Amino acid sequence: MSKEKGYIRLYRSITDNFLWDNNRVFDKRSAWIDLLLMASYQPTERLIDGILVKLERGELYASTRFLASRWKWSKDKVSRFLVLLETQGMVRRKRATNGTIILIEKYDYFQGGKDTDKDTNEDTDEPRTRTPTGTKTNKVKESNKSKKNIRGGGRIVEE
Repeated sequence: MSKEKGYIRLYRSITDNFLWDNNRVFDKRSAWIDLLLMASYQPTERLIDGILVKLERGELYASTRFLASRWKWSKDKVSRFLVLLETQGMVRRKRATNGTIILIEKYDYFQGGKDTDKDTNEDTDEPRTRTPTGTKTNKVKESNKSKKNIRGGGRIVEE
């Protein structure tokens, strides 16, 4: 299996796909991806049990009971999993009223940084088309002025 560097974007709408079956027991990978999907993309406020909870980018609010129900796990298994993620430096937890705020460590690393989608400031469930920039096929040497870079296809065409 290839261990290439880089990342892929995973849109929250993936959970609408038939392959993401919420009626099945989650494995650890699915639970980790689910935490990433539930984390806030930008600072936000949520009203939870009549209390306004402020969440920063990369944070989510969840109780052990909620995660256990969502993942079809016992509360003890959820607790052990969150401790495992903490010991691995993947999350940090802060107690909150009736739940826990879970901070995804290196959230910007997993999401490509805040400026990945410069044309939007909001979450989206729809994929965006993007013109590749900065790739080897898109770089044109200045010494070769007889060639032109065509954006979108990454092809070099003779003029």
